[in-house]
This record gives sequence, C-alpha cells and structure tokens, in this order.
Amino acid sequence: MRRILSEENKGRALKRAESKNIRIIYIVQTAAIILLLGWKLATEGFDAMTASPLWFVFIGTGVLSALLSMRISIDQEESTKKPESYLIYIILSIVVGCIFAAIIWFTTKDLGMAFIIGGIFTVCFLGSYTVMYVLKRKRWTEEIEEQ
Repeated sequence: MRRILSEENKGRALKRAESKNIRIIYIVQTAAIILLLGWKLATEGFDAMTASPLWFVFIGTGVLSALLSMRISIDQEESTKKPESYLIYIILSIVVGCIFAAIIWFTTKDLGMAFIIGGIFTVCFLGSYTVMYVLKRKRWTEEIEEQ
C-alpha cells in the first residue's frame, strides 16, 4: 500500500514538473515572437508586421490561452448559483460594439469602418461570453444532477 502511494506521488510530481516546463517553454516562445514582431515593426512598419505569419500565430495562441484560462477560472469558482440570462451577455456585447463603433466614427468620420470595427468587437465579446456562459451552465447542470 505504501509503495502505491509513493508511486502516485511520483506521478503527480512528474506532472507538475512537466507543467512547469511547458509553461517556461510557452513564455520563451511568446517572448521570441514578440521580439521578432517588434523587429519587423521597427524595420518594415505596422502593415508588414500584421501581414507576417508570426502575427497570426501570436494572435491565435493569445486567444487560445485566454479561452483555456477562462475554463480554469470558471472551474475554480465556488458559486453554485444559476448563471445569468444569456440575454444580458448579448446586450452587453452589442453595447461594447456600439461604443467602439462610436469611437471609430467620431475619430475618423468613416461610417463603414465604424460598422466593421463595432461588428468585430460585438462578435468577439459575444464569442467569449458564449464560451463562458456554456461552461457555467454545464457546471451548474452537473451540480444540480449530483444533488
């Protein structure tokens, strides 16, 4: 029995060490991408930087990291109350999109660009709120079924 516990502890320690190694690799990789993008920005300009494939890798990993972090933070919440209405998230996303659209319109007077930017912000916020709502709703239904 004692040998099994020590083997379990070894496994946990190895998983923890592997997790730390992956975190360090991710930090070094992200720093390298930021440095390369900064160099591209300094030498060739903003348009060349955003056209680089590294830009898409950087944005993609940032979005993925945010979604995975959101999942962990929702799993660690202590609350067992029912999630808010999804309508609140829709309204909040539209309000954020309208605010950014108004900012763009007031600064550039380009209505088309204001609609595009406002729409992008609305979709981005609604997407993240949807993921958060689905995870909270799933957790809440699992807790209700367990009781």
